[in-house]
This record gives sequence, structure tokens and C-alpha cells, in this order.
Amino acid sequence: MRFILFISFFLGCFCGYSQINTAKTSISIPVFRQVSYPFLPSITSDYFYFSEDGLMWFSTANGLSSFDGTSVMNHSTQQQANELTLNRVDCIVEDEFHNFYLGSGTGLIYYNRKNKTFSPIIFTSSDRKEKQDFAFMSLFRDNNGIVYGGTYSRGLVIYNPENKKSTHLNLDPSKQDNWKSRNSNTIRCFAPHYSDSSKLWVGSFDGIYLYNKKTKTFERNFIVKNPASNSDGSIVNYYDVHKMEVLNDSIIWFNSWSGGFSEYNVNSGNVIVYMQRKFPGLRKNIPVLAIIPSFIKLSNDYFLLGGQTRVTGLFEIKSKTNHPLNITGIENAIDVVMF
Repeated sequence: MRFILFISFFLGCFCGYSQINTAKTSISIPVFRQVSYPFLPSITSDYFYFSEDGLMWFSTANGLSSFDGTSVMNHSTQQQANELTLNRVDCIVEDEFHNFYLGSGTGLIYYNRKNKTFSPIIFTSSDRKEKQDFAFMSLFRDNNGIVYGGTYSRGLVIYNPENKKSTHLNLDPSKQDNWKSRNSNTIRCFAPHYSDSSKLWVGSFDGIYLYNKKTKTFERNFIVKNPASNSDGSIVNYYDVHKMEVLNDSIIWFNSWSGGFSEYNVNSGNVIVYMQRKFPGLRKNIPVLAIIPSFIKLSNDYFLLGGQTRVTGLFEIKSKTNHPLNITGIENAIDVVMF
């Protein structure tokens, strides 16, 4: 049965530490063990959201759910879960009232936690004549309360909660409002600019863009210096950016499900891909990207990488070196490691 390791983080507890030693330093990594919770439906989220009051939120077959460390609570009825697609929430962001915007494959929903109400947000075309349908993959809320939504194949959606108005922008401004493109118009993640609040980093299925909130324009300067190959030997043309970690005004690290763990220099636009591997049978010296579905920053020196087929590791930022970690106990059940 397919098992994703991040579930053990959700239902896990510390049971010890493994230590990674390098030539200059060592770091202890917490070790988790799987703990089953009775009556828990199938978890359908790709990640967990931690609200400011300390709860862990996710979606299950029963809809929107939370975990306080001891018990699981369902916040929607089965009918709401089915009608509003709350059984597959892909992204969550919290506002100043501790209420949620919930993004799914069928749209955006505002959840009032106090009143326990779900309110779908309706989007219309630029001429306000037709209803617009968006599949939301990521959400970001800035300090002004503006909500930014990354969609599958439909670009960027901006929503102002005060006046209830929205704006839709394609990554390619020359395209029509209804343009769809998985590779060229999908937004997977956001990250705040290190020093300029008027700008926002946008991770797409075609690299990283810089969005200017004032001019409502995108800028792309993304050059992969060591492109890898697919299993058939063809060059990888698109890099799906799943998460970004902005270290400073110059460097952003990101992971790709299509492969690799990469360092992006925002000044030069150069991208260096690490964690590449080779498939048997391919020509020599053709690097093939390893799948890195997730990562977290442990400190200023290390990232913890997730992977497939029980591949994970501790990545040292300064030396650009990965130290493999072994996952023991339930190896045969794990095929994806996520954090």
C-alpha cells in the first residue's frame, strides 16, 4: 500500500536521533515512528498547514480536518466535502481573523472558523460576463491582506477581500484571458521577496518569475547551466518549482518533482541543479534528475530533502553535498518522503 512519510510526522512522536557527521560539524536529526490514530479517514492533502493557534490542518475523505496532538476533528459534513471538494484541499492560507482561504481543484473557498461556514468565492472573466473556473495549487497572503492564488494552467489570480474584486493574469501577457497551458502557465508556489515587499517570487512549471505588484508584470531570468536529461535521453526543458527557500537577496533554493534540488542566483539568473543521477542504459555523462518532492530548512547550514523510493538526505548548503539518510522500520511501505 502506498505510504507517504509525512503522515508519520503528523501521527508521529520522537523516538530518538540519528547523527550526521561531516568533516567540520555534526547535526542531530529527529527520528519519527509511525503511530496509527483510530478512525482516521484517508488523508488526501499533499501537505499539512499549521495555523497560528497550533492546530494542524489537512483534508481527508470526510473533508476539512484538524489535529491538536491528541484527537482529529472534522469541520465539514460529508455533503459539504463532496459538493465543495473539501475532501481534496490543495492549499490553505490564514487571514488576520484566523479564518482560512482553501484552494482546491474546483476553486477558492473562505472558511469562517467561528461561524463554521464555507463561502465559495466566485470569479468572473475580465468583461464580468462569464464565470471563471480555476484549479488552485498554491496560495499566498501579503501584509496588506491581498490573496494571491497560483492555478493549474491558468496563471495568477489576485483577490482583494475588502472590495471582493479579483484580477487574473497570465504568465505570458500576450495571451488571451482564457489561455491554458500546463507547462507555461501553471503556478505552483510563492515566496516573499527578501527585501522588497512590492515584489513576489513565483514558482511555476517553467522556472521562477518575479512579480511586480505595482506594475502587475512578470519578469523571468532563469537559465539552467547544467540541464539534465529525461530517462529517454532527451533534455529537460521545463523545471517545475514546487517550493522556494529565499536565503537572501541573491540566492533561492528550490526543489522539483520533475527532478533535482537547485540553487538559483537571482542576479545572474543562473540555475545550478544538484542531486542528479543516471539511469542505466543511457549514454555516459548524461545526468538525469533525481525526484525531490519536498525539502525543509533545518538551519542556516542544512536542508533536509525528501525523495522517492526511500531516498532522502541532509544537504549541506556551503559544500553543496548531500549526506544520505536511511529510513528504517517500514521501508516496504514508503514510496514518497515528504516534510
